[in-house]
Amino acid sequence: MTPSEFASELAAATAQRPLILTLDTNAVFEDKLITLADHLSIWADAYRRRGAVKLRLNPLVFVERNVQERRKRKESFDPTTVRTWLASKDIEVPPFDLETADHASATLVTWHATKDDWKRAKWERVCELYGGSSATKSPPGRQISAAVDWFIAAAIERDAVLVTDDTGVEFSKVERRVTYAVASDALTKGI
Repeated sequence: MTPSEFASELAAATAQRPLILTLDTNAVFEDKLITLADHLSIWADAYRRRGAVKLRLNPLVFVERNVQERRKRKESFDPTTVRTWLASKDIEVPPFDLETADHASATLVTWHATKDDWKRAKWERVCELYGGSSATKSPPGRQISAAVDWFIAAAIERDAVLVTDDTGVEFSKVERRVTYAVASDALTKGI
């Protein structure tokens, strides 16, 4: 999705037909989630468009983020504080239920129709991460684990836009995606 396509969708969003931004893990670390939520709030107030854009965290992203926070804060981590803040910013964490799992599995099969296709895609990611070229090496005979990112990418709702800076093969088939900078810049443009 190009920045201008995203800006057009943002301009067309209404409370009745909101633009849903589903955030990947890299869009919520450090102060990125706080900053994006603040930009959205300022944008919504400036243009009187409260509810036109919804921020959503995939439950797997929420798990990854909470693991980091629990490690950092140790005993002082309070999940109630996190939930209260998310609710105050109207950030949704939908359930990863049977319907979501079914959608994600159907999407993965659409993207990678056979077991060999799936194995090659995972092998490509291994080569990206650890060096080498998937074209010059073949996948090992043993199982290659799937990473959380595959499931985050596959669980994106059909009309949602994924906000991610990840350019890995896991996200290559997600057509409706923008970088964090594109989303943030679009919300701050003209304000």
